[in-house]
Amino acid sequence: MKLGRAAVCAFFGAACVSALWAASARAEAPAGAYTVAIDGDAGLIVPTGEGEVCEDDGTGGQVCVSTDVSTNANGVVSGSGLVTDVAQALSVDLDFVGKVSGTTAKPKLVLAFAATGSATGLDVAGKGKLVCVPDRGGAPVFACRGKAKLCAFQLGVKLGCQKVPFDTQVAYARQPFELDLDLQTVLQSTVTGAATAQIGAITIASYAAKGKYKASADASTLVLKCTDRGVKSSVVLKKVVLAAGAPTAGTAVFKLMGQKGVVTLPSGGSP
Repeated sequence: MKLGRAAVCAFFGAACVSALWAASARAEAPAGAYTVAIDGDAGLIVPTGEGEVCEDDGTGGQVCVSTDVSTNANGVVSGSGLVTDVAQALSVDLDFVGKVSGTTAKPKLVLAFAATGSATGLDVAGKGKLVCVPDRGGAPVFACRGKAKLCAFQLGVKLGCQKVPFDTQVAYARQPFELDLDLQTVLQSTVTGAATAQIGAITIASYAAKGKYKASADASTLVLKCTDRGVKSSVVLKKVVLAAGAPTAGTAVFKLMGQKGVVTLPSGGSP
């Protein structure tokens, strides 16, 4: 036999009515400002700063490859580098451009580069590619390996080309970020509003928020659609419970700065 709330409470008395009232009162539709903090291993990998690897060149000298990069809101990485070998009178400038991809747990970086400089009195120029993965030892750097095709010139005449393998490092920072939400609920279930993704005081993406609030679960599912032209980002907050300006439960699924991530809320673990 199936009993409704009224029948149950008629049987158990006033205590049941009070309990049901309290449970109902706890449900509150989203309204106002909320901050969803995402940190720890779910934080964004942002290539930034300087890195360098030096190795023996096989002739008693040492070849060093240095990098200095920055990253924009789409995860596009750009910067410069330098290849030097004093014994070989080698000095080659590198111009990098590439992108972060993968997930916040397993990010990947691919960099293409153009090279210009000199070696043993000759002009050299060429191009190449680096494929980078996080350092296995846990250092905040990408370990990069690749090849460059360098051609030698004398008085503008090409003398020949050679493929040169080399390794280097690209530094990165694991950046916590916040989703700042400003929400309202209309018709008891439709949630709308705006949001931004923030690293500190820097806004890296803006969104229009839309979703549904389910009073029986006291939870909302929200889709954040990026409103910035040229910024490729999206966020979905699934079954998120919002209270006192922050989430107490739910899941955030995001794509931001070229990386995908999934995090259980409050932040600090993954589902």
